Amino acid sequence: MLRVALWCAVSSRPQADTDKASLPAQEAAGRQFAERIGGAVVVVYTVPGHTRDIVLWQDAEREMPAYRELREDCERRAFDVLHAVDMDRLGRHEALAYQVIGLVEKAGAEIYLASAPHTIGETGTAQRYIYAIAAARSQEDISRLRSRLDMGMRRRVSRGLPPHSWPYGYRRIRDDQGHTVGAEHDPDTAPAVRLITRLFLAGATYNDIARELERAGYPTRQGHRWDSGTVRRMLHSDTYAGFPHFGDTQAAEPSSHYEPFWDAATWAAVKRERRNRYRDHRRTKGCPLHKVAVCARCGSTMARYHKGRPYYYLRCGRRRTDVHGPSPCNHSVIREELVLAEIGNWLEQFITLADVLAYSGTDARTDLQQRMQDAAQRVDSLQQQRHRLALALAASKMDVDVYHNADASLRIQLDAAQEEYERLEVVWTATPEPGAQFTALTGLRDLFVAGALATDPLEMNERLRSAGIRVYVDGNKVVKITIE
Repeated sequence: MLRVALWCAVSSRPQADTDKASLPAQEAAGRQFAERIGGAVVVVYTVPGHTRDIVLWQDAEREMPAYRELREDCERRAFDVLHAVDMDRLGRHEALAYQVIGLVEKAGAEIYLASAPHTIGETGTAQRYIYAIAAARSQEDISRLRSRLDMGMRRRVSRGLPPHSWPYGYRRIRDDQGHTVGAEHDPDTAPAVRLITRLFLAGATYNDIARELERAGYPTRQGHRWDSGTVRRMLHSDTYAGFPHFGDTQAAEPSSHYEPFWDAATWAAVKRERRNRYRDHRRTKGCPLHKVAVCARCGSTMARYHKGRPYYYLRCGRRRTDVHGPSPCNHSVIREELVLAEIGNWLEQFITLADVLAYSGTDARTDLQQRMQDAAQRVDSLQQQRHRLALALAASKMDVDVYHNADASLRIQLDAAQEEYERLEVVWTATPEPGAQFTALTGLRDLFVAGALATDPLEMNERLRSAGIRVYVDGNKVVKITIE
């Protein structure tokens, strides 16, 4: 008698008890299959909610115990046939589904898909093609569902409704059919929203607001403690002003489905306070020489410090003992204003475009372009190799374990090649044309003449980096300045 294992999975927990693909319905279909082939059900694996972005097996085992139980039973060879409704029930991502197939077949069992039935014991090339087609179809279904979800969220926003659940401080209003038609202020939580707004406009920090909410005893939605992140997300949501948003889509007119907490004047004040806090954060945290000044010995970025002194200074980021290397870097320390003064003196030498070209060289962009082309060809070659491997597996010309090992190696190489290409793209975008570089350098020179220390640190940093300036520090002095 064949031992049959049933795989029952849904994509979300609400589906576990509802629609035609619910867990009970899948189990009933599996038991009918076992009875039809004269087998006996020995185990039922239940996945009450798939996470769609899971690809790696260890992640699946951690999130869903059914995958761990399946692996353990395969190691014991506890069943002969694994029944599933469709390919996408084995894994919402085709890579995870193929790992299930490989695991089961390695244990000497076989997969039976109700959506693509076959005769037990006759799994061959045709069945592998069916698996491949089913996996591709599952991915198309998932992509289509994601697209429909995205469109649905955007349509909700265009109608003046929030894309997901109603934000804190509201409770939904339903019609006679139970459909949500709007929301109203929740008398239990609305005072907390008004308190958050008042404290924010009065200058309280996010942490101070969270502490005040805890002291006042207002509950959070999940029953947890208030924290600065929750407060910040609420204050950066324009839904409270009557303008729901989803991604880059925002309602064009104030919503008529609910009463906003912020009127036009309050909303303007909130947006102004957001900008001021962001600007203040960047100004206090910004370093004009970030990724411009580096240690001449180890190449590490010089970090900015204050420590109560009336000035800022820079020191090597690897000043402490490097536990991964044979020796520590030197203790390079220099005052920030001295580095800026050296840059100002150095800029005076760039008078003509010819000077810039002679100093920076014109072959750098050509070389970078060639490296980008090589990286793109590498990515294309690896993708073709993965495609040929998949075809060989589908045609039963390759062992499943060999395929998985080879494909895993190619995926690692492909990820590295794609990261290299993306890195080169960033460098290419940030590399200015010689003419633009000359304009940036002359503009910088004029800025230093006017007074570099009075310039906003973030603006100075952007100007220095756009000009391609790199400063090398050794000990307590600048030893070299280059254009890169």
